[in-house]
Amino acid sequence: AEAAPLQAPEQLEPGADEFFLESDKDGDGEVQQQEAAALIARLGEHSEEQSQAMFKEQDRDSSKGLSMLEFGKAMEEWGMSCSAIHRSYFCSCSTQIHCCQSGTTWRECGHVAHHHNCMGGGGSSYGHHGSSAFGGSYGGGGYHQHGWR
Repeated sequence: AEAAPLQAPEQLEPGADEFFLESDKDGDGEVQQQEAAALIARLGEHSEEQSQAMFKEQDRDSSKGLSMLEFGKAMEEWGMSCSAIHRSYFCSCSTQIHCCQSGTTWRECGHVAHHHNCMGGGGSSYGHHGSSAFGGSYGGGGYHQHGWR
């Protein structure tokens, strides 16, 4: 079977979390313990038993896999950060976290709350932060209302 072409994040169907889809290596619609093991390991030193307990706690329906909703909630509850994820964005519950890389360091540089690719949302607030070449810092935010027709 021919694989579907990869899409840019803005081209994904509403409700599609690209990081979840990448983490679901076997494409069965859930992220199993073995698929999340490396991600959990990036959070710090955890025994195998601790890692399994963290995963099981997020598997609310006891299906032995995390659905997209469970995975998004796990990202929030596990305290996932840009330094652990190593990608330009990821979903933490319904908030899309934007990450920036400087050399080998990853940090949060903005977010969009209630993002349509992170478990839906009709409106969104956003924020951004950064620093200038002259040592200053800046930040900002706002709110967008999206109507559904």
